[in-house]
Amino acid sequence: CSDETRLMVGTVVLNRVADDRYPNTIAEVATEYRQYGRLYWTGLKWPERASKAEEAHAVKRAYDCATQLLDGYRALPEDVVFQAEFTQGTEVVAKQDGFYFCR
Repeated sequence: CSDETRLMVGTVVLNRVADDRYPNTIAEVATEYRQYGRLYWTGLKWPERASKAEEAHAVKRAYDCATQLLDGYRALPEDVVFQAEFTQGTEVVAKQDGFYFCR
């Protein structure tokens, strides 16, 4: 997906961390049951392929997006706490790369 979409998903994760209805850490939000693919089952791992030279560009893109978010950049308003390939919540705020970002 695009870097813009990565930043939007990362913003939703950080918005959830800041929201009392969700866990208090990035790891807990990411591994919450059935929220982010199979991360609840596999946990957060650095895949072996990420160390391969041909994946260096993808790793750098992910790192750059994470750095922007941890430095305070937000791609969506703070009340956007849902993202999926379908609508949920009360209002669609954005649609990007097949994902809906909702309040």
